[in-house]
Amino acid sequence: MSHPKASVRAAATAGREDVAAAAHLLGHAAGPLQTFESPLIPPENDRKPVPILLYRGVTRNGSHRMAPFTVTPDDFAAHMDALVERGYECLTVSQFIGTAEFAGKRDFADRNVALVTFDDGYASFLEHALPILRQRSLTATLYLTSGWLEGGTAEPVAKPHERFLSWGDVPDIAAEGIEVGTNSHGHFQLDTLDAPGLLYELLRSKSLIEDALGQPVRSLAYPEGYNSALVRRLARETQFDSAAAVRNMFSHTGDDPMRLARLEYRSDLGVDDVRDWLDWQNAPMATSGDGVATRGSRAYRRLKAIVRGRPGTGLT
Repeated sequence: MSHPKASVRAAATAGREDVAAAAHLLGHAAGPLQTFESPLIPPENDRKPVPILLYRGVTRNGSHRMAPFTVTPDDFAAHMDALVERGYECLTVSQFIGTAEFAGKRDFADRNVALVTFDDGYASFLEHALPILRQRSLTATLYLTSGWLEGGTAEPVAKPHERFLSWGDVPDIAAEGIEVGTNSHGHFQLDTLDAPGLLYELLRSKSLIEDALGQPVRSLAYPEGYNSALVRRLARETQFDSAAAVRNMFSHTGDDPMRLARLEYRSDLGVDDVRDWLDWQNAPMATSGDGVATRGSRAYRRLKAIVRGRPGTGLT
């Protein structure tokens, strides 16, 4: 008898109509839906902050839609210089959660750790971000929206009118030491999907990227950071070791690996804001649980999805 999770992956590869069966296999019904004042010296009894920086486009010519989520190449280079100047050890997400400190919930003693992540899979990563990282011997984690990549044979999905990486770029990027994860297939707000739809988004993207890489994909980033208890549970059960949210907080060795806190860079910020983050200033430490605002936003978006008859997405 085949293992249930192997059958789930096969169902996701076959197509959406088979994902209800995948949900059954996993046993899920298809129902509706602080600030640190002294740089690099953590206060006594507090865990050491781990800044996980979140970027999207690295370009001087972002579209009107994309402009708020871009950083210029010159500013991104200045951010990476600030990271190097402060003596940070730059890890991928999988390297971070695989450290003895994270596994044992101990704090980093003589190491200052930072992570650099990119969502969506814009072509500017290869054109601008990767050369800057390479010049400084830095690594990163790149989360791809599999339905947005150019080329390939995956079914078409709605996507922004932007330039995205191609499927042919993916192995070359991984060969540079960049961790490649998934940002889902269609970039829907995952907490507005039912279980079969959610399984399709997770497993379809996972299988496509694994086929391109020839190796397992264990890292997920929730589109726009939206998640829920169901989303996190299904992410674990579909064999993801980590999942990145947004939260605009510092991560740390006690953070939830299925809801890692990241600091989102937007175009209304500047180089000094990133320097402050790297000096452990102007953001709180990640906490457990969802705040009232997060729960209220989730309820509103779920209701909106029900009224519209389709899941939420940043495209509308």
